[in-house]
Amino acid sequence: MKYIKTFESINRSIEEACEKYDIGRFGSYEIKDGLVNVDGDVSFMGFRFSKIPIKFGRVEGGFFLPNEYCIKTLEGSPKWVGGSFVCQNGLYTNLKGAPEYVGGDFRSADNRNLISLEGAPNKIVGDFNIRYTNVRNFDGIKEFSLGGSYFECQGSPIYYIYTLFYDPRCIDSINEYGAIQGDNIIWDRLVEVYHDLEMNPPDPYEFDVDVLESISTIDHISKGGYKLIF
Repeated sequence: MKYIKTFESINRSIEEACEKYDIGRFGSYEIKDGLVNVDGDVSFMGFRFSKIPIKFGRVEGGFFLPNEYCIKTLEGSPKWVGGSFVCQNGLYTNLKGAPEYVGGDFRSADNRNLISLEGAPNKIVGDFNIRYTNVRNFDGIKEFSLGGSYFECQGSPIYYIYTLFYDPRCIDSINEYGAIQGDNIIWDRLVEVYHDLEMNPPDPYEFDVDVLESISTIDHISKGGYKLIF
């Protein structure tokens, strides 16, 4: 006979997981429709797992995943986080499953496996940090999702492109005009980004192509730099 979990057994399993990971340590929580809502912070620091063991709905405070090079997916993350969402030193390759709204910083740094920003939040009020990853473009960042947020990407291949502008607004324009096409940077489309930001584009004959083409990924095992197409 096939065993079918009842509503009570599902809630009991979730409750046991909440007790195991001390979810109520920084605030009260409730279980609703199979999701855990927390009136405070959630911290998994000190634990090790590859997948978030509890599915969350709304977390009023911050959400902190293990800093242990173990997380392989962000599935199960809260849909709404009032504070910062911290998922550094992970093993995931994209941001699928990340919160839709983050009221603080979104920190996904020090993850050499991260190659795509697909699944990035719809809104980040604080800073967006993807330092020391292997991200090569801004695909996946929703239009107007960053607002005035500070974008940190030092040590990632995309950093050189970002430093042409040092302005989070460039991300929407780069995506809109398709200035990055695979490993190619399309000069005419890049110029449009300068115009959008009311900046003077550099002389193409003085543009540092050598630096652009020498960019490599952190682990130096995949593709090198970009090619500028005039």
